[in-house]
Amino acid sequence: NETTFISIGGNTYRNTTFITAAWLMGLTVCPMNPADGVARLKSKIENFEEAVTVWSDNKSIIDGLPISQAMQLDNTVNVPPIVTSNFNSRPMVLIFTSGSTGYSKIVKQSQSNILSNADALIEHHKLFEKKIIATSLPLFHVNALEFSFLCSLLSGSQVVIYDKFSLPVILSSLQNDRINILSAIPTLIKLILNRKRDFLNIDLSRLEYVVSAASSLSTSTAAEFVETFDKPLIQGYGLSEAVNFSLTMPITLTTSENLYWMKNFSHPSVGIALRGNEVLIVGPDATEVGEGGTGEICIKGFNVMESYQGTHPDQLFKNGYLETGDLGYFKLDDKGQKFFFVSGRKKDVIKRFGETVSLREIDDVFAPFITEETDVISVGFLHDLSGEEVGAMLSGSWSDAQISALRATLEPLPFYLRPKIFIVHNQALRTASGKPMRWKFQSCFEQYASSAFNPVGAPLVLKASATT
Repeated sequence: NETTFISIGGNTYRNTTFITAAWLMGLTVCPMNPADGVARLKSKIENFEEAVTVWSDNKSIIDGLPISQAMQLDNTVNVPPIVTSNFNSRPMVLIFTSGSTGYSKIVKQSQSNILSNADALIEHHKLFEKKIIATSLPLFHVNALEFSFLCSLLSGSQVVIYDKFSLPVILSSLQNDRINILSAIPTLIKLILNRKRDFLNIDLSRLEYVVSAASSLSTSTAAEFVETFDKPLIQGYGLSEAVNFSLTMPITLTTSENLYWMKNFSHPSVGIALRGNEVLIVGPDATEVGEGGTGEICIKGFNVMESYQGTHPDQLFKNGYLETGDLGYFKLDDKGQKFFFVSGRKKDVIKRFGETVSLREIDDVFAPFITEETDVISVGFLHDLSGEEVGAMLSGSWSDAQISALRATLEPLPFYLRPKIFIVHNQALRTASGKPMRWKFQSCFEQYASSAFNPVGAPLVLKASATT
């Protein structure tokens, strides 16, 4: 009962079964990404000072890890008695953050953190009405684990968990499994729009709305989705440090009201504060910013963690509020209710000749070029003259014609926003939850720190096949 249960599994029934069993036994659960590979998983497990129990449905992963105890499963496994535990002395879940710097931290989520957030989400989405939620997001991520799965389990709703991302499977499931809520990320929404004819040809009458989270969504994509399918887009915002969602769009708005908040501002709204959360916009002088003013999003609530593992709480909070590192603002509706917007991230910006450049703004321009075969993200890198410059990482099967089209799309942008170098690579550019891994590719641009870039010249294109 003093063991951390590490689950290194995919979106499978067995994985959800063992995670649930571990909770019922009073064990701390730490889900991990099997795609991390043995070396990265090994480095994560070495963070634990206590003994751990590791389960994986991949024997090669188990064999490569330095562990003292691994679960061996067969048809005659003895089930230990269920232990009643309130996790007073231990976290219920440990989550490794992806980390904007590339260095993972371990978030300690208590039972009260998790259940208060789950209770608010069940109420918000009316899950006691026995909805059917579907997701292709991975179970080692808080969105799928603690919203789609745990909230369904606790409310009596049903959950359909796709074992992997597949548009044909989702297309069939939306109709055949009578899905009410599809939990997605912006990349999936863009891909659905690319095949909107197929989706418009199926019966979507049971689909109430799509939940979008994990990474930024452009106003054009959000508006196109709502207008195409006549379904609300319930965008939300949250951090592993606050369990899951802290902000989310109301589901009581009409489609036209939802479209208003998706379309008419610089970014689609991430909604209002979820019950149990206090959200402030705080300026550089640590004072609260009023309507329309940009500042850092700060959160206080029952679902906010006490600390990272090995970190004192005082190092993370200001006046009791968690500083998220995300920039945003709010607008009031006609009832005086605050609708929040995420406009950037402190670490998703660079300073070029002292001018702040938002990498998310550049990513929004890339949106039409993100398909099942191609992906692209902006990356900031150090530069001797300008301080920092912008590059772009391209992944997938890019043709010369596609790269030329991307160049043409970027040409109208101011020079300071245009990427100076394109590097075509063969690695995934995002985490499993859809967030750009900018830090991972900064080293690819180190050799261009002294390069001169011509404002009227085309960006340098490099096609690399080696891994970073």
